[in-house]
Amino acid sequence: MVKACNIVGCSNAAMIEVDYSAPTSPTSLILTSTSTSVNLMWDLVADTTYYNISRNGDVINASVLASSTSYEDTLTAGGSYIYTIRACNLLGCSLPISETIHFALITADDLDGDGLPNSNDVDADGDGLIEIYNVTAFNAVRNNLAGTGLDLDGSGSNSTGCGGGVNADGDSITACKGYELMADIDLNDLDLITSGDFQGSNWQPIGGCANSSCTGASQFFAVEFNGNGYDINNLHINTTATRRGIGLFGAIGSNARLSNVHLRNVNITAPNSNNVGGLVGYGQDATIVSSSATIDQLTGGDSAGGLVGRGLRAAISSSSVVIDQLTGNNQNTGGLAGEGQGAVIVSSSAFINQLTGNSISVGGLVGQGQSAAISSSSAIVNQLISNPFYVGGLAGWGISATIKSSLAITLNLTGTNFLGGLAGIVTSATSINSYWDNRTEFVRGQPTNMLGNANSTANLQAPTNITGFTTGSIYETWADAYCNPTTGEYVEATTENPASGFSTDFIQSWDLGGTDEYPVPSCLPNFTPAEQRVVIQAIIDGDSPVAAYNNLPSKQ
Repeated sequence: MVKACNIVGCSNAAMIEVDYSAPTSPTSLILTSTSTSVNLMWDLVADTTYYNISRNGDVINASVLASSTSYEDTLTAGGSYIYTIRACNLLGCSLPISETIHFALITADDLDGDGLPNSNDVDADGDGLIEIYNVTAFNAVRNNLAGTGLDLDGSGSNSTGCGGGVNADGDSITACKGYELMADIDLNDLDLITSGDFQGSNWQPIGGCANSSCTGASQFFAVEFNGNGYDINNLHINTTATRRGIGLFGAIGSNARLSNVHLRNVNITAPNSNNVGGLVGYGQDATIVSSSATIDQLTGGDSAGGLVGRGLRAAISSSSVVIDQLTGNNQNTGGLAGEGQGAVIVSSSAFINQLTGNSISVGGLVGQGQSAAISSSSAIVNQLISNPFYVGGLAGWGISATIKSSLAITLNLTGTNFLGGLAGIVTSATSINSYWDNRTEFVRGQPTNMLGNANSTANLQAPTNITGFTTGSIYETWADAYCNPTTGEYVEATTENPASGFSTDFIQSWDLGGTDEYPVPSCLPNFTPAEQRVVIQAIIDGDSPVAAYNNLPSKQ
């Protein structure tokens, strides 16, 4: 109430009612971080004289100016922090608004900023993958197939420091769900197994099948293993037992992902076992990315393959095998995968001296490839032998398969019936711009199908009689295939999704080469196009492709 006054007196009172109360809460609170601090940002609130800020319940500043909409909090330790802000005036403070942030204070001794020194942290980089530095730790992976902790002796898992980083979506990683290799390892550093089914071997597979049909996943490796490009050397398995799932990993589950794993000097003799592969024995519905194996010899029963034995509906990309001798004593024998029914195989290759299947379905890339989708892949084989039939340069059993922009080079192909330069039995199969070299010598039988286009060596070797990816080339459409040499991702350019919109991390999937050279995949890790051609020449000359690979300067 206000009156105007002078020496005579005062006027009538004028009254204005004002509603003044504590301010409302800020409508938003945004937290960001630098390497040393957390920054808070909020909306300006009317009728505020100051802001009150707390961290984990403790007030860190009780009088931030009313005109401010940001505050920097310098921290000395990593961890999860809850920040709370209130808008205040003389009549009180608003209801609080809070947000949580995971802050990583990165130091040389704490790479993920979780407050634990690297020496005590099983996941020092905070990516949710337990670090494996030596063969003892790698051998312990079998003790925790879920990858939640490192169990060195079977007495219990250590998960100290698991997580601490953020994933690609910006969410905090709070637990471990897999493993990653941090150095080359040599399995010969393990003691030989002295009893049981694997007596005399240096390795017993990680995981396995619980029963004859491999139903139930209790013994499957179920999570991620990233080899980070390091080598696992000297895998030696020798067993006459009847097992179902033989390889570095005996059996992996549908959620498992193996990436950047490289095996050198593999020897596996398991003639009575089914599902035998260098990397994985049983890998139904699994994902294998940017991985490889060099194999001196591998022998298995039903479903024997260089990389994976049984890969029903598996996804395999940017992966390769170099093999001197692979033998399957029963059906389904393939260079990359023994059984690959419904599998998706892209930007991958097999380099083989001799591949023998003592039953049906034998292929340079995949043995049983019904309904498989094979793109931008190849197989180069000296001796491809089937007893008795269904044998092909890429796929033995190719019913309903789709083979696109792929190549088969087979010098000698042996079988009695259902033979093909690209695939053996091909009912309802589709070939799209895929080729096989008609230099193939068919031994004890003649090709019974013409899936794919047979071309002379001269026509297939670029650029002697073709002009690379230009219009009119037999490889013109191959230019649409792209791959990422780091992640193994594969994509094909279309009118709706042109290559100009792809990340610069992607390159064309094929390297066409020069005079008198075959095309080779571009995205095989640790295996350049020039190196691949050295190995191909060894196969053509009848020499050991594994020896040629091992003698490459980069492999010394």
